[in-house]
Amino acid sequence: MRATRDIAAGTVSTLLVVPVAPALLHGQTPPSARASQIGSPPVIDGRLDDDAWSGSFRTAVLRFNASYSFTPRVYLQANVQYNDDTKDVGTNVRFARLDTAGTGLYIVWNDTSHTGSLERTGIMAGPKQRQLVVKYSRLFNLTG
Repeated sequence: MRATRDIAAGTVSTLLVVPVAPALLHGQTPPSARASQIGSPPVIDGRLDDDAWSGSFRTAVLRFNASYSFTPRVYLQANVQYNDDTKDVGTNVRFARLDTAGTGLYIVWNDTSHTGSLERTGIMAGPKQRQLVVKYSRLFNLTG
């Protein structure tokens, strides 16, 4: 009688995340937020006449996506987003070199920068978050 393996295939992934803390690099203190207390919970009825909605706001988010495939298995994607209320610009750039079944090398760069003034937002202009992610995954056949 022969023993069989329960696992027919396995995936091995290696993930490297390198966060960069711009506030620490520039000697800044992290941003803070304030919340005010109201006397009663808001009523969700479609009208904005409760105290909770008195500080409501409108914002616009502009977004741009682009993708370019060098070959069917090698591509570059980018996403840039701007928020006019927080004055933040977010960028996500992904490079992938795929093998089979979605495995391969992924390199991702995430960046969030603040472009607003210190007086308006309380945050100094400059980078808020930066991150480099390198991931490599490979599919192994363990059935022999």
